[in-house]
Amino acid sequence: MFKKDSLISGVILGASAFWVSSLLFKALNNLFIHQIFPDQFSGVRQQFIYMLGVMCCLIPFHITGRQKRYLTQRGIVAFTIIAAMVIVYYFKLIEI
Repeated sequence: MFKKDSLISGVILGASAFWVSSLLFKALNNLFIHQIFPDQFSGVRQQFIYMLGVMCCLIPFHITGRQKRYLTQRGIVAFTIIAAMVIVYYFKLIEI
């Protein structure tokens, strides 16, 4: 983990949390579709998986708050807001 309190470390931490959690949720989705519930479960949409990934950025936000790394928290919040807006625009959830 980054020891230095900076904005860029927060952006990197937020992006890595988003990427890892999205991969995890995609793997769980594929596991449930093909092996556990092949007839009852058709899977969740990609939008839902990516929005769960954005919400998982709150985990490092909480950890950095306990460590009093406030610039890193700002970077995590900046990445979270930008990622949420990109997802909303990409999936056309609202018309801009």
